[in-house]
Parts: sequence; C-alpha cells; structure tokens
Amino acid sequence: MLSSSAVATCVNPGVAPPSPEIEAAQEIVVLDTRFGAMELTRSHVVRFPSGLLGFTSAQEFALVELDNPKYRMFRILQCVTDATLSFIVFPPNPDSGLIDAEDIDAACAALRFSPKDLVVLLLVTVRKADTGHQLSVNLRAPVMIDSSRFVGAQYVLSNERYPVRFPL
Repeated sequence: MLSSSAVATCVNPGVAPPSPEIEAAQEIVVLDTRFGAMELTRSHVVRFPSGLLGFTSAQEFALVELDNPKYRMFRILQCVTDATLSFIVFPPNPDSGLIDAEDIDAACAALRFSPKDLVVLLLVTVRKADTGHQLSVNLRAPVMIDSSRFVGAQYVLSNERYPVRFPL
C-alpha cells in the first residue's frame, strides 16, 4: 500500500512545469489528505465540469506524483475542494493497446478534446487478496484530460469489450 510519505508534488499533465519565478507567484493550496500533506499549485488544477462518476459535485482535481520509486507508475488524482476524496490512477502508455485508438478518437470527438493534448488516466482499484493485494484498472470509463485547457471528464466508452476490472 501507499505510505503517507509517498506523495511528492503536483504535476501538470502533459505540460512542462512553469519557471521557478512563475511557480512562486502562483497560489499554493495545502491539503491534509489520507496520503499525507500535499502542496498543490492552483494553476495545475484540472476542472471536471461534470465531476467523476458518482462524484458530480467534486469538480477540481490535481494530479500528484508519488515519491516512492515502487509506485512511480501511479499518480494520485486529488480533489482540491475535498481533501478526503482522491483516486489512485494509472497513466497507460498510448501504445499499450489497452484502449483502441479508434475508441480514444471517438471519445475525443465527443468531448471536443484535441487528441494531441489528451492525457488518459485509468482509475485503479486495490483489493485485498489471499496473496496480498490485487490491482485492477477501469478500462470502460477512463479519465480523460485536455492538457492544454485543464479540462477533464470521465468518459464511458461505448465498446463493451472493456472491463471495469482489468488486472494490472
């Protein structure tokens, strides 16, 4: 599991970080979360106008990297307005084939997101098992972020071949 010391810094999906001078002038929000204290830069906040499935009132999130090298493949999608709400997410390699390019393109068209600015995140579920923990990702409803506009949506793919619980 993730420890409270695992959290590092807020990241801006798909965009180079601002210069130190600009960073210093930006509003910093500090949240006490289940993963420990997080410093989030307001300019890195992604707005989800419809929220996430089941969390429609939570509309502002920041993507946070994890310090621990063991968990580098994951991020935390942390709600800025509710410190108790966060999700472990997995940014798949676009060439992984987990989601077909045609389905990604259809989602981009429906959301009016530019494919070149798209960041795809898969929600991770951690379940206890006899042998430790089992991790799975939701391929059916990925989180999609337009990194140029800092707008996101959780999009349910129409192709039913994607499972809600795909083992990692």
